Amino acid sequence: MKLFVIPGHGAGDPGACGNGYQEAERVRKLAQRIKDLGGDNVILADFKRNYYADNGISKLTLDKDTQIVELHMDSATASARGAHVIINAKYNADKYDKALASAMSQLFPGRAETIVKRSDLANANRAATKGYSYRLVECGFISNAQDVKVFNDHIDGMAQIILKCFGLPYKDAPNVKAQIKANVKAIQGALDNLKKLKVSSNINKEVKNIQTSVDKINKLNG
Repeated sequence: MKLFVIPGHGAGDPGACGNGYQEAERVRKLAQRIKDLGGDNVILADFKRNYYADNGISKLTLDKDTQIVELHMDSATASARGAHVIINAKYNADKYDKALASAMSQLFPGRAETIVKRSDLANANRAATKGYSYRLVECGFISNAQDVKVFNDHIDGMAQIILKCFGLPYKDAPNVKAQIKANVKAIQGALDNLKKLKVSSNINKEVKNIQTSVDKINKLNG
């Protein structure tokens, strides 16, 4: 089984905007991390296209066991929160839909209904016509500052959740804090060596400035 990932909007359509971000850019970031962590089991849609506007799903030739997930972020009042999964009204939620709704609503709580059936969603209808298994995931509200923070802070975690919901293996996300710590440690070693040398006052001044920056990075990185 393969997972075909469609990031919503694009091709000049930014989607919903809020809290300094555009929906199209954010969901493409998430889609790329799903591919990075999921490897060959993941097929990415063309990021330059808008699969709603250009009827892209109708032009696909996928194996029938391929699962399609389309990624979006919701928008409403600033207080509205939560994730949910949208499926074609013709069908009952399958195990993938239920797993996604459960996992994503834990990460983004707030929606009363975590699985919604719709008959007016173009891509859901197109997928049904082609015989593809499809669902759209609203990954929180871009208009809600807390949801945006959760999205930005947990992009790799979301990617892993989505892969796990489809029963696909995934790589461990890189430990960014550990990488930063290792790089800063190397810089600190170089600074310590410089401090032992007899250098000009100008160089000493720059060493102190760099040391101040290193101390700030260590504090921020915990």
